[in-house]
Parts: sequence; C-alpha cells; structure tokens
Amino acid sequence: MMTKKQFAKAIIAQKRKELNIPNELQDTELHNYAYQSTCLGIALEELGFLDSYDVDLKIYLANRSGILNQYIYVEDCKDNPQVSFLTMRDILSMLPDTIEEEK
Repeated sequence: MMTKKQFAKAIIAQKRKELNIPNELQDTELHNYAYQSTCLGIALEELGFLDSYDVDLKIYLANRSGILNQYIYVEDCKDNPQVSFLTMRDILSMLPDTIEEEK
C-alpha cells in the first residue's frame, strides 16, 4: 500500500520521463507542464505545489480527473459492455493519507 503523497511523487517521476522535463527543474517548478498532463497537474496539486499559482490553472485542473486507465465493465449482459475510466482522482480518493505502522 502507498500513500497519496507517494503515489503523487511516482506520477511526477513518470511524467518527467514521458514529457522529457529537464532534471534541473524542481517539482515545485513544474506548474507549466500541468496543461500537457492533467495527471501531473493533479499530482502537483495533491502535494501542494500549486498553491501560489494562477487561478486559471486551478480551475483547469478542478474540471478534470486525469484518466490513467480505461477498462471495459461487463455487468449482467455481455451485449452491452460499458467503457469506464480509472482516473487519477479516483485512485487518490482510495489511498490513505498515512500508513499506520504494523504492530
């Protein structure tokens, strides 16, 4: 199990590679890339790195979910499959904020 923070950091690392983001840039400086990858923007938002940036970016991200995976859900009838999406926000909502130490 991982925390929301760990997941957000993993997404940032993945998107750095995918978008060829220079290593010299700190995570706190990646806000300009949020329009290229909603998942990156949501990860930055989760970590609090967008707090001081413009309202337009926050509105842009608030209206998006960041699709990570698409899957087909078949309920009772195989003739009517439903296409569903697992989003960045869905995953974040399922992850804990912290992990308690096992006793």
